[in-house]
Amino acid sequence: MIILYKAPPGFGLPSVSPFCVKLEAHLRLAEIEYQVKLGSPKNGPRNKVPWIEDGATVVADSQLIIEYLVERYGDRLDGGLSAEQRATAHVLRRMLEEGTYWVGGYEHWIAPRGFAHYSAAMRSKLPPLLGWWVMKSIRKAIRGQLDAQGTGRYSAAEITALGAADFRALATILGDKPFVLGDQPTSIDAVACAFFAGIFWSGFDSPIRNAVEDFALLEAYGRRIWQRCFTDYPLPAAP
Repeated sequence: MIILYKAPPGFGLPSVSPFCVKLEAHLRLAEIEYQVKLGSPKNGPRNKVPWIEDGATVVADSQLIIEYLVERYGDRLDGGLSAEQRATAHVLRRMLEEGTYWVGGYEHWIAPRGFAHYSAAMRSKLPPLLGWWVMKSIRKAIRGQLDAQGTGRYSAAEITALGAADFRALATILGDKPFVLGDQPTSIDAVACAFFAGIFWSGFDSPIRNAVEDFALLEAYGRRIWQRCFTDYPLPAAP
């Protein structure tokens, strides 16, 4: 039995980490049995979450874990994809994980409205003085990461535009299909759902929502994949 170590649930989502949500969605779509344990990044093999134990094998990093699962248990989600579809999925995943991820980090930890919402929820689980210090420390660290990566050097309006462009691209690729690459969900749907949920279903009104013309299409898509993966986590009310 695979043991999945992940960051804890929060804001109605299976985990506060989109990479943990991505991996858990993949496991469920692929119908691979697993158990969950909460894990601290400092205990992980790469000092991050998620990681898994599969017997004596330990694998860290959500994408490396998925590649291991495909090799170990077969390609249950993407086996029928063409080379072009696999390339589309790869490019889209890299956009979400290496671009949209940083937009979400800014919205949650740096933008005043998002930080007020996120930090209040997390501080409620910690002693008052310690909670405030922890949140300030995390915010400072993430601000440094954002500046080093580059997203933190843009204005708030420019960061919103970057995120909106990513989700418009996702909406264009999705089109009128039920899932990103066709009638059935594939591994890229686990990724897309995780990042959509993390930005739009974590309890505050992201300014990106109003900047994406096809947001209703994405909202319906998000709900479709969510109902395939996370029936034990109630969907948020429709806006």
